[in-house]
Amino acid sequence: MKRIMETSSCKRIAPRGFIFTQALVAALAILICAATAGAQTNISVTTNAQGTSSYNSLSAGAGPFPFSNFGVQANSTISFGSISLFPVPTVTPGTSLSINGSTLFQVPTFTPGTHINTLSTMNIGYTPSWTSGSITSNANVSASAGFQYNIGPFSGSKNIYTQSLSATASANLLSGSSLTSGTATASATGQNFSAGYSLSAFAASASANLVAGANLQTSVNTSLPNIQYGYYTWVSSDGTFSAGDTLTWNAVNGGPLTFQFPSPGSGNNNDPFFFNFLPGVQFDMSVSPSATFSVPVSGNLSAEAFGDTLASYTFPIGTPFTENDNANAVDYFFTWAAGQYASIPTVLHYCNLPSTGCDYFDVQGNSLLFANTFLPNSPPLNFTGGATFGGWNPSLGFNPPLPPVCDLATGQCFLSNDSNMPIGPGSVTFNVTPLNPTQTPEPGSLLLFGTGLLSLGATLRRRARA
Repeated sequence: MKRIMETSSCKRIAPRGFIFTQALVAALAILICAATAGAQTNISVTTNAQGTSSYNSLSAGAGPFPFSNFGVQANSTISFGSISLFPVPTVTPGTSLSINGSTLFQVPTFTPGTHINTLSTMNIGYTPSWTSGSITSNANVSASAGFQYNIGPFSGSKNIYTQSLSATASANLLSGSSLTSGTATASATGQNFSAGYSLSAFAASASANLVAGANLQTSVNTSLPNIQYGYYTWVSSDGTFSAGDTLTWNAVNGGPLTFQFPSPGSGNNNDPFFFNFLPGVQFDMSVSPSATFSVPVSGNLSAEAFGDTLASYTFPIGTPFTENDNANAVDYFFTWAAGQYASIPTVLHYCNLPSTGCDYFDVQGNSLLFANTFLPNSPPLNFTGGATFGGWNPSLGFNPPLPPVCDLATGQCFLSNDSNMPIGPGSVTFNVTPLNPTQTPEPGSLLLFGTGLLSLGATLRRRARA
C-alpha cells in the first residue's frame, strides 16, 4: 500500500518495511503529488440577498428671513423612505442595494488508500464571480415657504408655495467581477414662485418682491465591502451533522484558503474521522444616506414708519435656508452557504513513534456529497427605527426683528412689532405667480417694483407730517 501526503504540503512517502533517505522521500513525494493534483469536487455558493431598513422622517422650520417679523419662513419634512437589498437590480422608494453573484469552490478529493499526514495542509480553491451590484438612494421632501409680517398692528402669514420633491441617485458597485464601494449624488429642482407684498398705512409702509424656490439633493455612500470566502468545517464519525457538532468558520478576504488536518493523539487510533467542508461566503457593508434641502431666495424688501427707514434690502439669489439631513448608517451582513458539503472519510493511524511524523489518516473511500439541511442562508433582513438627524441652520431661527421706531410728534418709541404702534389704518395686498424653475428674476424689475412701493411710503410720510 502506498503512503501518500496528497496535499499542498506533501512531505513523505514510505512503503512499509523500508527506509529511505530524506532526499529520496522528498523526490518521490513531489512526483506522486504532481501526478495526483487536480482531483476536486466543485461546489457553488449563490450570493443573492434581500433586506429592508426604514428611517424616521425629519421636520424642520426656520425664518422668517431676513427679519424675525418680516420675511420668508420655510418648512420641510424629509424622509428617506426605506433601505432595501434585493437579489436583482431594483429601484424603489427609499434607498436600495442590489447585489448578485456566485462563488465556485474546489474541494480536493483523495484516492482511496491515500495516507494524509497529521498537521499537514491542503488548499481549497475558490473563484468569486459577482455579476451585478448597485446602490440607490431616494429622498423625498414636502416643503412650504411663506411670507410672514408683524409690523405694529399688522400681522399675518401668506403662503408662497407648497411642493414636494424627490431625487434618486444610483451608483455601480461592480468592478469587473468584484464588488467595490460606491458613491452617488442626484438633485431635483422645484418650482420657483414670485411673491409680491405691500402694506400701506397712515404713518408706515412696507413692501417686498421676491422669488423663492426649492432644491433637493440626495447622496449615498458605502464602505468598502468586507467579503470573506471560506468554509464551515467539523469532524464527525459518519459524515453527517448533528446538534452536538461544532462548526468552525475558516475564511479569507483573498489569497490561499487552506485547511490543516489535526493530530488527534493515541487515544483515537483506528477511529473513523470524516472531515466535512461546507463552502460559504460572508458579506458586510455599511450604507449611509443623506439629503440636503435648500430654499433659494432673491428680491428686495423695505419698510418705514414715522418717516424713518426701518429696512431697505436688495439681495441676489442665495440660499439662506439650507437643511442638511443625515441618517444613521445601516450595516448589511449576510452569510451564504452552499447547498451541499463534501466529506472525506478516513481512519486515523497512530504509530506512537516520537519525532518521526508517522501519524496519518488513511482515506477509506471517495469523497461524499451530502445536502446542507442544517445551515440556511441569512434570512431577509428587516431593520427598523433608523434615526434621521439634522435640520436648518440654527442661526436662521434667531433673526433680529426690524429696528424700533420713534414718533417725533409725541416722542414715543415703539418696537417694530408692537401692536400699539399708532400708525393708523391701512391695507395689505399679496400676490404669488409661479415661474419656470430655470428662470432667474431680473434685479432691475424687482428694484423698480420696490421703488414704487417706497414712493408710496414717502407719500404716506408727507401726509403724516402735514
